[in-house]
Amino acid sequence: PTDKTIRDLRTLSRNLDPQRDARLNYRIIQTLVQIKKPDLALILLDRWIAYQPKAVTLLRWKASLLSQLGSTSKALTIYDRAVQLQPNNIAMQLERVKAYLAIFDYPSAETCLANMMSIDDGARVASLTAMGQMYVGLGLNQRAAATFEQLEQTGQAHDPGVLLAMGRALAA
Repeated sequence: PTDKTIRDLRTLSRNLDPQRDARLNYRIIQTLVQIKKPDLALILLDRWIAYQPKAVTLLRWKASLLSQLGSTSKALTIYDRAVQLQPNNIAMQLERVKAYLAIFDYPSAETCLANMMSIDDGARVASLTAMGQMYVGLGLNQRAAATFEQLEQTGQAHDPGVLLAMGRALAA
């Protein structure tokens, strides 16, 4: 991308109404991310969030982008805010867990996963799956096996990746 292209995108984005021109705003931010200009994408995303501070999708996108940039502690602050707004959003909960794992904060990841279990049956399955895989990754095979046993009792342990992790935990 040329400097002129980036300037043009900036100029265009300044003239957008984040609510009325949401689709175009989204495409500009997405393009900036693709052309490796995440700093500019964050500026536009912040502007959009200022208009829609409770838009969980925007918060999640910002947190994900911050995580990719290595600003995990900032990302976790955003994830926490988004989870407060939408505590039953399983996908976002799992992204927050990944952020904790990225900074090796296993107790916080484990706490998030434990809290997720009370959302519903789908969240319980997702939580047990992620928790078991985390334990396998940490070499805590007995805890992983116990967690996978709980998962198996739900009758939802069909994912091949989960079955492989279960087998590794039980074989160790």
